[in-house]
Amino acid sequence: MITRSIHWRNCSPTVSDLIFEKFMPVVCMIFVIFMIIIFIMGIAERKSEKKKNTEKILKDFGRVIPGKGALKPSCDLYMKFVNDKNIFVIDEITRNDIGFNELFKCVNRTYSSAGESVLLEKLLTSKLNDNKKIKDFDEAVMAFEDEHLMTDTALKLMELGKEKGKDPLLFFEMKELDKNGSIYYYLLFLIYLIGIALLFFNTGAGIILLTVNIAVSVVVYFKNKAGIYSYVRPAFYLLKLLKTGNELENGPLADNKSSLISGNIKGIDECIRKSGNIFFGSGYISLSSETSKSIFGAVAEYINMLFHIDILLFYGIYKKITDRKDIFIRLYGYIGNIDTYISVLSYRKSIENWCVPDISDDDMTIKSLYHPMIECPVKNDCSFEKGLLVTGSNASGKSTFLKACALNIMFAQSIATVCGDSYTMPYLHLYTSMKVSDNLFTKDSFFLAEIKSIKRILDAVEESNELGENIYRVACFIDEIFKGTNTIERVAASSQVIKSLSDKKVIFATASHDTELTYILEDYVRNVHFEEKEDTDDVVFTYKLSQGPSTSRNAIRLLGRLGIESNITEKALKMTEEFSKTNKWSLAD
Repeated sequence: MITRSIHWRNCSPTVSDLIFEKFMPVVCMIFVIFMIIIFIMGIAERKSEKKKNTEKILKDFGRVIPGKGALKPSCDLYMKFVNDKNIFVIDEITRNDIGFNELFKCVNRTYSSAGESVLLEKLLTSKLNDNKKIKDFDEAVMAFEDEHLMTDTALKLMELGKEKGKDPLLFFEMKELDKNGSIYYYLLFLIYLIGIALLFFNTGAGIILLTVNIAVSVVVYFKNKAGIYSYVRPAFYLLKLLKTGNELENGPLADNKSSLISGNIKGIDECIRKSGNIFFGSGYISLSSETSKSIFGAVAEYINMLFHIDILLFYGIYKKITDRKDIFIRLYGYIGNIDTYISVLSYRKSIENWCVPDISDDDMTIKSLYHPMIECPVKNDCSFEKGLLVTGSNASGKSTFLKACALNIMFAQSIATVCGDSYTMPYLHLYTSMKVSDNLFTKDSFFLAEIKSIKRILDAVEESNELGENIYRVACFIDEIFKGTNTIERVAASSQVIKSLSDKKVIFATASHDTELTYILEDYVRNVHFEEKEDTDDVVFTYKLSQGPSTSRNAIRLLGRLGIESNITEKALKMTEEFSKTNKWSLAD
């Protein structure tokens, strides 16, 4: 072909033509050999990586891994997409009170962004409102006791992985992409084709054109990486869902008898069928999404850097993805559900003991309740036929008990898992008021913030009563009610609020240092307390819930033990003793 072109041009071959004719076959052969070596090394690497990942899955399963499951920004997008405005969601105040972000780190053992988002949605929306749903969820979770099924599924989910930084569903929230931006990438690709064709007619000019185009392509790649790739990365993750879904529905999971698992597999199959020809190219997209530390990932990154294949594919499927938003959100949910079941089983195996809840009005008790984030926790039984008024000394365990009650109600109605021996409660909407603080931005004082926090609970109670108890009941846990105001008004206001909660059959517990409440409300609440044992050197807390009101105080003694000078603490003790006798305050000399 070269000889004919030279004869056609009726001129002597140039040096570049001779070099091209002599060395091109050798270069092509070396390139083919190189690619074969890369392919073999990539396959070997994948096998090695699969073995390492399997070992890691088995090693980490059921273990506590601090900080692994941290909540990512925008992780709640899935919850917003799949729920309407009327669905109950545990509010921000309650989340902050119970330390939700830290709890999520413990529970979150998911392998994919989809699993992470679905787990969050389940925890915050509490949709397991009857025993049928509880049973089905538990059946799906326990199906992964089969080690082969668990590792096979986890490996596929791990390959899907977690998108770094933000949730992939942000793709559907981003402003519409300018389609004219693709012209530059198509033009660069066309110049490559022209340069290759030119090699056969004018080798020198072809080499120069290709060299310049390579340099321009690399510059464009790095210049536009932050912009266009903010669209490309989440879009490619969504396409990887199709590949993962296809692998799941064609694996051992497809034969599982669990109604929820089989329902999710059917949903995955339906989404893939409705996705149409968008599935084309997902293999290369999956390759492009691999880390550059892998051989295939590194090769794909260099290819993309030179030829922008990933961006060209993206522009080709951009509209198809946006047009199939509902399909991708549903697929995200189905795959996320499966990931969540594995995560919950791993969490169950990491805690001391757990039980499956019973959603019923029959008993309203939790036995051997404990807080899962406390090492060697003391377990307590609690019954809510009446609301609980919890008293006790400072640091005796009151706040931790309230948090344990609240978070286990959330766990029961979201992941069918309770940290305790048994749980029998009705379906509840959960509210707390514990860590109230002032707000400089809204100009709310501490007490005003307390009032707003309590009012939202009372509003929820009114709404529940209007709907009827058979729909749901309200559960609330309040720590140190109205502590931002003076003693007289605090006791009066808090006693009336607590009486109102009791009259309206709210399941509640409130902790207080105001011992006056214990006898004012003795007909409306059950008095319980935490106590301590003293020795000569220290105060020892039992953290055991006891019946009746507290009769002990330790605040001033704790001041002394923490280094406050004895002159102050001794006079303070003298003042309290005098007040107990006379009910009048006087400053001790």
